[in-house]
Amino acid sequence: MISRLPMFLLPPEAKGQDRELEQQREQWRQLVKQPHMWAHTDFSKVPEANSMLSDNVGLTQLHRDWDMIIAHGLGVDHCGHRFGPDHSAISQKLAQMNQAIELIVSAIDRDDRSTALFVFGDHGMDSKGDHGGDSPREVDAALWMYSNKKWHSRQGDERAARVLANAQDILSKIPLGASLDEDLRESWWYNTHLRDDYKGANGGHLFEAPQLRSISQIDLVSTLSLSLGLPIPFNNLGTAIPEMFAADDDARTEWGLLSVLRLNAAQVLRYIEKYVDSSRSHGFADDALRLWRIMYERAEVSYRELTDVVAQTPKKRHQPPIRELEERVAAEYFAFTRVVLGSLRQMWAQFDIVLILAGLCTLVLATITLA
Repeated sequence: MISRLPMFLLPPEAKGQDRELEQQREQWRQLVKQPHMWAHTDFSKVPEANSMLSDNVGLTQLHRDWDMIIAHGLGVDHCGHRFGPDHSAISQKLAQMNQAIELIVSAIDRDDRSTALFVFGDHGMDSKGDHGGDSPREVDAALWMYSNKKWHSRQGDERAARVLANAQDILSKIPLGASLDEDLRESWWYNTHLRDDYKGANGGHLFEAPQLRSISQIDLVSTLSLSLGLPIPFNNLGTAIPEMFAADDDARTEWGLLSVLRLNAAQVLRYIEKYVDSSRSHGFADDALRLWRIMYERAEVSYRELTDVVAQTPKKRHQPPIRELEERVAAEYFAFTRVVLGSLRQMWAQFDIVLILAGLCTLVLATITLA
């Protein structure tokens, strides 16, 4: 997939283009080791081979007419399975992927369109390079975001941190909070369990992981949807990543993070209510259902109180007292979505050992009978 990205990210080759653009093209050629940038059967110039390059669709149109590009780099995963995570081949492949990301960022910076780049893994790997289990190294992966337009600020990060701290305080006082997973109960959760213990065998690249905040992978769906201006999928129970929206702080409009979390919480409640209405055997405990509705209504009441205060003193929207109110209300919506997700995890992710053994015995007996 890396060999195909230049067609979309870089404008078509033409006379008189600046030297920097020519250098970027050459770097792509060297990176993918192709005779030329478009040396791939998917981009054959024969119309019958690929309708994308028919007479009606030229390179210029391909470069401009896209809303989303999804690229999947397989090299790191392949090296991990073959050599393990501490081998020099991993270091080489990571360096290559880093170079690809640098070229993508350079291309985005040249473009006048507002563009965001999300780089993330769908899984990690254990000490043998495998995955599929539930160990921290296997289920954890990196997430890195970049945009050619300003969306992030130190002040936004500070406000997001206060929202998470307030949410953590709320969660600690909830009766069902003790049953929540650690990554949901502790809103400000660090990856301290990922410290490398590899011994540097085979010349591998050693890296002491910095303390970074962890998020649930389920949160990526709601975050991507809202950042693209799309509705969150109906059955997604994730929570928007606060740092993504906390810097949206225009005095003329509602704080971006508060607005996003309100939408997020409303979507989660809608899913719950539809689920209850459509199935009498929904399985939700009465106490849990009551708690969810109370938490949501409490957040709505707090929001209405906030809007009343803002309406009375519109010129003081950016004053500390109102900011603190915004952060507390946002924390209530955040805590609501986390409690729902945590409760449903406990409810749905259950394994009945007796039934599992009964099923295995039935399978064995059936196999013997058929044999």
